[in-house]
Amino acid sequence: VLLAGRAAAWSGQHHARITEGAIAHLPQGVLRDFLANRGGELLEHARYEPLGTHYLYMDFVPGFPGTPLPRDLNVLLMAHGRALVDQTGVGPWWTRDLMEDLSIQMAGAGTAGEWTQLLSTAGYLAHYIEDLHNPLHLTKNGNGFLTGNAGVHTRYERDMTARYAEALVTTSRPNRCVYLGTDLVHRIF
Repeated sequence: VLLAGRAAAWSGQHHARITEGAIAHLPQGVLRDFLANRGGELLEHARYEPLGTHYLYMDFVPGFPGTPLPRDLNVLLMAHGRALVDQTGVGPWWTRDLMEDLSIQMAGAGTAGEWTQLLSTAGYLAHYIEDLHNPLHLTKNGNGFLTGNAGVHTRYERDMTARYAEALVTTSRPNRCVYLGTDLVHRIF
């Protein structure tokens, strides 16, 4: 994690903006207050690209969409081999692992210092979730190389979002957000 580089995805400022919007949509309470007060640190972690693959080229996974992706990464590895899995990405599995790590850290945090330490995990988790909601992180042609449109990824993530940043609005209706318990998240994934 210490070797994480600058984020190219959604550009650093857009990752921070999306994460900031997510904090605003947390239910009132201690967690929201903590993140609102320490949000700068969380946003800083969300700006940087964490280690691992933050994408999943679903169109290059054999059998998809007819065959659902296995929930267990080891099943995918046994079916298709490490080389293919590394090429197609493991973003959803890394995201799940970060979510589990954050849950463990939060459950065990008893001091202000321990809560501060988990901000890096929370920021990296935010980054991964944001990247997996970018459609260009879900196709091998996400940068247009296969169709003669090289650079479309950067033009979309950095240039277009920067040009229209003020027009991009995070919903102002947090009461419409649905909060999933970890049991439900595990059943979905």
